[in-house]
Parts: sequence; structure tokens; C-alpha cells
Amino acid sequence: MTQDAADGAPPRPIGPNEGFALEIGSDPKLLPLVRRTTEVASKLAGLDDTAMRQMTLAVDEAMSNVIRHACSAKPGHRIRLAFRFDERWLVIQIDHDGAPAPEGGPKGRDLDDVKPGGLGTHFINTAMDAVHYEQADDGCPRILMARDLHRSREESPSEDRDG
Repeated sequence: MTQDAADGAPPRPIGPNEGFALEIGSDPKLLPLVRRTTEVASKLAGLDDTAMRQMTLAVDEAMSNVIRHACSAKPGHRIRLAFRFDERWLVIQIDHDGAPAPEGGPKGRDLDDVKPGGLGTHFINTAMDAVHYEQADDGCPRILMARDLHRSREESPSEDRDG
């Protein structure tokens, strides 16, 4: 992998012949498949159980947000979740045919505002070292997330965010 999430650059998109992918419809009932696939990808990449749970929660939140917000919780949309890893990075890519994220990515609520919900972006940003919202070459919205596999549990992720 070349310079994924290094020096403030976004991770490079996952090519068609790299890693592996899961394509699902915009149905929240399919999220258990997403969680299990993320667990397997995290383990294959060498993450420990704590980091695997963080990754699974982050990907589940990102996919839930795509279904709920980008696809307006309506069936009939396609979402492709792809994974690629090497000795340094685990990269997760979500491509979908829903609405794009707001400019700069979704904004989570202030953590001091104690109430249910709205913590998904916090979970995503805690688990990942880079999160980028962009448009794919085909014009569809894309979310690229990367985790530095050398980061210990105690280290904070970088501030390399689009939002």
C-alpha cells in the first residue's frame, strides 16, 4: 500500500482487484453481515479484540448513517463495503448510491450534550486514524476510513478528518 493516510493525505481508494468487498441493499436488517465481515477483516489484519470491537462499532455506525441519512432509510439503494489491509493499514471504503454527506462530513454532537444518540461520528473518529468523505470517479458518494495497525489502544487517533 502506498502512503495510505500518511502526511495528511486521504487513504487511496480500494481498487477492484484489491482486498475483499460485501455489497448489500439499504436494509438495516443486513447490518449483522456488516458487523461480522468487519470482525473478520479486523482479525485478519491482526487487530486485538478491543481494537476489533472499536472497528466493528465504527463501521456499523458509518453503514447505519448511510442507510438512515444518505439512503433516507428507503430500500432499493446499493451499498458496497470494501476492506484492504497490509502490514501497516486497514482501509475501509463505503461506496453507495445515496445522497452525499454534507460538505466537510457529518458533524457529531458535542459530547458534553448528554442525551441519547448522535455519537456515531465520535465512535468512527475514535476508532479510525483517517476519515474522508469524497465523490468516487463514478460520481457516487464514498467514505474512506483507515486505521493504523501499529497504533496501540491507548494512543489517540490523528486529527486527520474531513469533519
